[in-house]
Amino acid sequence: MKDVLFPIFCVECHKEGEWWCENCRAKQVIPLIQTQLNLSSNLNLITALFPYQEGEIIAKLIHEFKYRYVRDLASLWRAILAKSNFQTSAILIVPVPLHSRRERDRGFNQAKIIADLLGDFLGIPVESKSLVRVRSTDQQAKLSKVAREENVRQAFAWQGASPPRLVLIVDDVYTTGATMQECARVLKEVGVSQVEGFVLGKAV
Repeated sequence: MKDVLFPIFCVECHKEGEWWCENCRAKQVIPLIQTQLNLSSNLNLITALFPYQEGEIIAKLIHEFKYRYVRDLASLWRAILAKSNFQTSAILIVPVPLHSRRERDRGFNQAKIIADLLGDFLGIPVESKSLVRVRSTDQQAKLSKVAREENVRQAFAWQGASPPRLVLIVDDVYTTGATMQECARVLKEVGVSQVEGFVLGKAV
């Protein structure tokens, strides 16, 4: 009934039935972009499935996933992950948390959905309750790089058992890196020696 009332169309070829059809996905190589960050960075490594650029296919899919509450896009990300060559030495996966009010409004945390998919794919446990957002922040997409850093400063805290030495933080998009860097700073303050990041798309 949902498919009849609200049909979906491939973002590339507009064929009805899938968000990004199998034929179009088959033409796209998963580049798996990995960037080693400098020694002064709290985040040591960031991995993205795809480059992210506004208006492009991946950006459209992530936008539908994040802002239009399309939870069934999770099956698409699962299929893409299954074809990627992503590996990590991380012992624990931690999604970037939403503030409780925003998660109630949205109905889900897209970072947690991605983290759960990744944990299932890699066989690594996911801890989604210990890293918390202790204050509400403005939407990062509307802010400049400097404003983004200020916006998330002191916005997170670790409130669980001591984390392992290597943690993988998960989010949907990496743009300036302000949010992940702040999460990584908090993790290193509680004893994590290496923090890696994983996202669907990294801004180019």
